Amino acid sequence: MLGLVVGLGAFFTGSSVTATRTREVLVRGASATRRGIESLGIRLGSVGRWVAPKTMVLRTSCLLIAAAVLIIASYPSPVLVIWATVGVLVGLFVVQVLATPGPVPATAEPLTPRQRQPV
Repeated sequence: MLGLVVGLGAFFTGSSVTATRTREVLVRGASATRRGIESLGIRLGSVGRWVAPKTMVLRTSCLLIAAAVLIIASYPSPVLVIWATVGVLVGLFVVQVLATPGPVPATAEPLTPRQRQPV
């Protein structure tokens, strides 16, 4: 079971068309989730600004925690491997939701060419 999970993880981090498109769909899903959360009135601006530059560290931490759980377990059963995998996937999705830039506030009126010129 662990070998299958590691193999799938390696495949989906690769550069194949399937892996790239799957990641694009998941990033769009995280972006939609972020917009949905913000539409509820929950502002994630400061959290997102903190998480965005640290995404690699947070993603690596998710993987290391799961690896530690599997190493510490006296017998890593298939159920434990599945739950560790689910935990990693949820953690990675939460990091992506928080790291996705929030909506850009729209200006009241578009700038005219005269307003765009520096003074």
